Amino acid sequence: MGMLYLEPMNGESISLDEGGDSITELYVAVMESASDTKRDITRDKRTPKKGDRHPVYRSLVIKSVEIQQDKDIAEKWDLTVDYHVPPGPEESQAKEFDPSARISWGSVERQRITAVDFKGRPILNTAGDLVEDVVREYSNLTIRVEKDITKAPAWVLRYRSAVNSDSVRIDGLVFPPDTLKIRNLARTSLQKDDDLRFFTLSFDMEHEPEGWTARIINRGFNQLLERRVGMSRDTEKIKKRILIEGEYPSEPQFLDVTGKWINTAEFGQEGVVLDEDIDGQPIRREPRTPADIWILEKQLEPRLPFRVLPLK
Repeated sequence: MGMLYLEPMNGESISLDEGGDSITELYVAVMESASDTKRDITRDKRTPKKGDRHPVYRSLVIKSVEIQQDKDIAEKWDLTVDYHVPPGPEESQAKEFDPSARISWGSVERQRITAVDFKGRPILNTAGDLVEDVVREYSNLTIRVEKDITKAPAWVLRYRSAVNSDSVRIDGLVFPPDTLKIRNLARTSLQKDDDLRFFTLSFDMEHEPEGWTARIINRGFNQLLERRVGMSRDTEKIKKRILIEGEYPSEPQFLDVTGKWINTAEFGQEGVVLDEDIDGQPIRREPRTPADIWILEKQLEPRLPFRVLPLK
């Protein structure tokens, strides 16, 4: 039992307001056993302790150490180490520097062409055809963050258009994973105020209550069918061009979760339907329904932890 190693997250320390009056650094600790506890981490001499000085910026000392166990890997722990300039009689540039984030709220109007309803179900007309030109108008909440910094933090290179992979608390509200997206990331030119030299970092987080995972109708011109391998009971999937009454369709066809063609002409039918298997043998099965149409869920933007963002 004990710590195997402790290293900066992603191979480097992520500094916010480096050179100012506060720095936050993130570490990952990997323990020998899933039964190791927070107490085992704090006992290790490699673990940063409250009151320790920063190894580079000697005027800064550790204000707090937050230790959080990974929800998926019990041996993995995340450490958030906050440094600050302790109060003292001497005034300094770091003492005058205001590191707090300025947060404001707004909204943005959006339009989206969609083929699914708010529950992710395909929108069909009474004949079972997909309606693809529905324009949805809606308003999303936006959270504006501005913070004065002396050096651009490392995370700005990776977080453009990123979506939160963790829960985020802002002004007492909790936003679940997949609901916030970074937009309008920017930094001002160098600002000068007496002896202070700083930049203003700003970005928006747009809130999408339904999540930023894209919902796409599962359609195509080919389908996957199973056939038996030789005389065994084993089967294999092969791709085959869809034919409707012996003709190639002019538009992509609905597919189910297995990649098999859905014949929308069967919608509303009852009883059984005559069909053929991959070898052309007749089979009987239940008719298809709109519920068989499969909706693909794809993450088009990177998912990253927002706990490194300067939200305080």
